[in-house]
Amino acid sequence: MTESVDNQLRCLGMPHSPHKIESAHGEVAAERQRFFSLLDELPLLVLVCALDRSVRFANRYFRERFGTPVSAPWEPGLPEHSEWAAADGRTYQVDTHPFADADEDGLTLALGLDVTERKLAHEAEQRARSTADALREATVALTRSLDRETVLTTLLDHLRRLVLFDRASVMLLEEASRVSVRAVFDGDRVVPLAPAERPEFLASDHPVVHRILTTGTAVLIPDTGALPGWISPDGRSGESSWLGVPLFARGTVAGLFSLSKQEVRYFNDEHVRVAEALSSQASVAVENAILFEQMQTATERMQTLSRRLVEVQENERRTVARELHDEAAQALVSLRYGLQLLERETGGEGVAARVAELKQTTDAVIESLHRLAGALRPASLDLVGLEAALRQHLHSIESKWRLTVRFKARGLNGERLPAAVETALYRVVQEAVTNVVRHAAATRIDVLVERRDGRVVVVVEDDGKGFAPATAGGAEHLGLIGMRERAEALGGTLTIESAPGEGTTIAVEVACDDPHPAC
Repeated sequence: MTESVDNQLRCLGMPHSPHKIESAHGEVAAERQRFFSLLDELPLLVLVCALDRSVRFANRYFRERFGTPVSAPWEPGLPEHSEWAAADGRTYQVDTHPFADADEDGLTLALGLDVTERKLAHEAEQRARSTADALREATVALTRSLDRETVLTTLLDHLRRLVLFDRASVMLLEEASRVSVRAVFDGDRVVPLAPAERPEFLASDHPVVHRILTTGTAVLIPDTGALPGWISPDGRSGESSWLGVPLFARGTVAGLFSLSKQEVRYFNDEHVRVAEALSSQASVAVENAILFEQMQTATERMQTLSRRLVEVQENERRTVARELHDEAAQALVSLRYGLQLLERETGGEGVAARVAELKQTTDAVIESLHRLAGALRPASLDLVGLEAALRQHLHSIESKWRLTVRFKARGLNGERLPAAVETALYRVVQEAVTNVVRHAAATRIDVLVERRDGRVVVVVEDDGKGFAPATAGGAEHLGLIGMRERAEALGGTLTIESAPGEGTTIAVEVACDDPHPAC
């Protein structure tokens, strides 16, 4: 130490004398003492370590928390700026600096600032941001579908990313206070349950489920083993902690989802908050899916009624046409035959002329009855099928209205289509051609019927004056509405392409397998 002080004095240009050296030694020692006293009072960790990691100094802040150390508590080769996770669970930001001392070379000064709260706050912020991102992704995914089972499956898929549960299930409240399990997470994947596979139970038979459904609040059970008589609502076993969260639709509880974990007291308040947040997003999607299902059910019911109405109408037409043909027409034929006999038996010219006039009137009535019977229900449609009935009808249109009518059938190969399909397509063509005759001022009509890939396509095209399809919704276009309803009743589609001065094309496409055999 004497040599070191002497060297320092020489560097400073101070005279080298024993008295001054001794005085300098005292001043250095005093400054050193004051420096270490200052380090001892700092509100952070302070260690002075040698090259072999042995501790030369530890301040009071360090000693009060970890005792008097023999060696540095962190691994050798610590970077200048690093974090140290201490045994007390706290995290310290440690900065190391070279430390010059008159007595020893190669010392290192380490200063450790407690950053635990800052680190926890940062981690909490990161978790909150991650949770918000996950909830945002879940919201987008939930609103992509209006199918209720898809929504419930998506709910569990995204919930799994936020809460690490072992098993989960989604339950919906059905009629008569019955609860059915609609989807489950079995440990590997989310599985939607078919109607025949869904466990069902009365809400009143399970107190916890009943509580969630009646109060609309989440229920957390830290240890199911401590709850006498506990039985999982979905019938599964092996769970130790359980969490149930309600789902809402139209402001009322529509069901719930449950999460379970084999670990006791796994779920906490943070899990409840996250699950409730996702429940809010899922509830909107579930409500939309329920409304969509109800709309679909109403639409299907309306289509069923429409099909039934068409069936009744066609049966009525068939009956009236048969009666006209078999009764009224036959009576008129008999009347005509009687008039013919009367004509032969009478000798007066006036009587004969009158009889001849009555015969002509009778012939006209018979022809009108045949035409009316055919319009009500063409016999050829029942006897030989769609292709022959359309050929007959289009030929009569061509003859009566002096139009060029071209008809082509492809892929039918003489095979009959289901009765409901044949009737609907015949009526669509009949209505479309009638519209052309009445409104289009056309000179040509083309009709195509093609069967391909299990479907039948009918196209009716004319070269008339056309119209704007966007305006085809009033009473003057009820025929178009009727055609569309007939197509949709069979699960098909009707498209209209037209513009003023450019003619009109109507295309109908339906499945050729009868989806409603009763029709």
